[in-house]
Amino acid sequence: MLTFSGKVIFATREERELPVKDKNGVPTSIMKNHVFVKIQMMVKDKELNFERPVVCSTVDPVPTFVVPKSGESFTTPEVRRYEVSLDGVPTITF
Repeated sequence: MLTFSGKVIFATREERELPVKDKNGVPTSIMKNHVFVKIQMMVKDKELNFERPVVCSTVDPVPTFVVPKSGESFTTPEVRRYEVSLDGVPTITF
């Protein structure tokens, strides 16, 4: 199980209403609420002995998930996806 721990720089929680898609991927007239969470935090790299930024995001987290406040320590739930873009900032999906 891969998780990351660090100090939260900022965290956002956004609710959006999006159309439900049918089995062919075509949007229908039925709408559903979704929750989008994005957290940027500084994670300590133990090998190089410095902190690096990491962006964490999820869609529709479990109902018990509490969005951390800036300055708090935070440990991600189990990571489902880890990517590094061209700018070198890792993006984590949990």
